[in-house]
This record gives sequence, structure tokens and C-alpha cells, in this order.
Amino acid sequence: MCENGPSSIIDLLNQNTNNLKRSAHWPIRIDDGKLDHRSNLSLIRQVIGTITNLSLIKAVNVLKSSKREGRHESVIIKKLVVFFENLGYQAVPHARFNIAWGNILSDVDLLLLKNDEMVAVEVKSSKDHLKRARKQIENIKDYVDYAYVATDYVPRKFPLRNAGLIYVNGNVVILKRPKLLSDNPRLYSLDSLPKKCLCRWAKTQNQNYSQKSKLDLASQIINDSDQIKSKVKEIVACGLDCDYGCPIWGFKK
Repeated sequence: MCENGPSSIIDLLNQNTNNLKRSAHWPIRIDDGKLDHRSNLSLIRQVIGTITNLSLIKAVNVLKSSKREGRHESVIIKKLVVFFENLGYQAVPHARFNIAWGNILSDVDLLLLKNDEMVAVEVKSSKDHLKRARKQIENIKDYVDYAYVATDYVPRKFPLRNAGLIYVNGNVVILKRPKLLSDNPRLYSLDSLPKKCLCRWAKTQNQNYSQKSKLDLASQIINDSDQIKSKVKEIVACGLDCDYGCPIWGFKK
């Protein structure tokens, strides 16, 4: 993803020698930069898969919301954190996405991270309305892989087709599993990312930013890029200093 990254499969393999040596298929034969494709194809696939799964999405980098914590939601969130951490997730309560929206839309009650998977949990106590969760999930569905609504009661109707439902009382019970959300972010969602991020993604080197509008940059990215959702997730989960920790490129001030 960074411009100074490895340029070939040989570079990738060389950078992961230690991992390769632990493989049952070691040694791999490399003669003058040429791989023995037939005997080592499965190993190559394994290494590439390992490398591409090294996620830049980390809980420590996620922005925190400044929104006031609701008393009823707080009890539910604490139970959810324990439940999902026991399942191997990193849990970030009261997270805020790195997007150019107000707090009402960019805040997530609970963000769950596991490998390259991002899950949003919207908490609605019996004092709140499920209709609000529907709109919130619709707004952030391009930034996460799955979404849940967590409540302290069992609703008679649950109108969110793709979202999961969690009941939290004495225990945490998943009543409905979520479906994988869209893998093709909408133009509107890219246009909502910070312009600096869009410029770097579009490889616009000018630090005063491109003369193009955000909408033009977002359109260019959709037309020219692949693995869009993966990169979008890295951006919205990034709270790093733009001049030193940017996940889009190896930028140095």
C-alpha cells in the first residue's frame, strides 16, 4: 500500500524468510530470481495470503468519540466488551470514524476488530428506538464488514435485514447473526473521507492538495482502484498523525 513497499513476489518472500523456514515446505528454490513454480505454488499462495492479511487496522489507532456516554447504554457496552474480547476481538467502545461527518453519524457505540474484520455494534436500550439504529447502520455500512444492534429487551419486530441482533440482560445472547455488508463502497461514502486521505490515495503529491474536488477524487479512486473497501476501512480506523503514521503511503514530513 505504501509507495516504498516490496515490488515483486521475490521481495515479499525475502522479507518473510523466517516464516518460510517454519513451513513444512521449506526449502523453496529460487534461482536467479526465478521461482520453482510447480513445486512451490502452494507455498507462494500461503505466503501471499499471510502478507496480505497483515492488517493496519489496530484498536490503539482508532479515534475516540467525544459524545457523552449514556447511562443505560454504558451497562450494555461493558458486558459486550467482555463477551467479544473472550471471542478474540479487540473491542473499542465509543469509537469515532475518521470521516468528515459530525459526531452523530461518525460515532460507533462499539467497534470490534479481528484480523482484517471490522464490526460495528449500535446499542439501543429500552429507552431508545430501533429506527435510529437503522439509519446509523445505513450510514456506516460501507466502512465495516458486519453490524449488530444490541438491546436490553427482545423487540417484537426487527426491521434491519442485514444487521445482527444481540440481547443483553444477565448474559449476552446473539439472537440473529449479521450478513456480510456490501463490498463496494458508494461514491458518497468515499466523498465523506477526509480530503487529505483521498489525495494520497489518488497519489496526488501536492501537500496543498489537489485542485480537484473531493467528489472528483472519489470518482477517480472508484474507477482506478481495487480492494477499495479494505483501504476505506484502514482510513476510517486511522487516528494516526498524518505526517508520520499514514497507512496510505510511506509519507515523511
